[in-house]
Amino acid sequence: MITLYQRGIWNDAKTVNIIATAFKSKTPRLVAIALQFFTTVQDEQAALDSDDDEIFTDKNNNRQFSGLHLVYDPQSLVETLYKLIRTHSQNKLPIITLISRLISTHQLAFLEIYPYLTNLMKPNTPDVTHILTAAAEATHNQVDPTLIEGMVKTIAHQFVNEGCVGEVMCVG
Repeated sequence: MITLYQRGIWNDAKTVNIIATAFKSKTPRLVAIALQFFTTVQDEQAALDSDDDEIFTDKNNNRQFSGLHLVYDPQSLVETLYKLIRTHSQNKLPIITLISRLISTHQLAFLEIYPYLTNLMKPNTPDVTHILTAAAEATHNQVDPTLIEGMVKTIAHQFVNEGCVGEVMCVG
């Protein structure tokens, strides 16, 4: 199905939502394939040649992701993905990335992700830059400012203080 979607044969919302049901599977391989579909950047030339609405353009980086805006119920998909983070140790970073992109794309109110991301914001966390990027991407004007304030305070205390080395401050 993914190949058919990428070739433009089955490039409708129904196909995207069938692929999204793989996140409810107990098979880690299916979850990984669905993650790859939703987080893979489309070929730039194919995106430029395409006049279809099936490609979402990230407002910050002009990266293009397939099918994000075609998900029928993005709120329940985000909740399903969040449960995957809490129960599985594999693929946490791609799941966090997908959650933040869905929140950004659909302006969702999913409050549980912000404290979770805040807890991961430590200089010694692997891939902390990706965590910070996901936190920034999941922020929009509908998010409660107190949640954002908590994340900003954590960044200031963990990354931007006199006791931190220059590289850590640069990340913050």
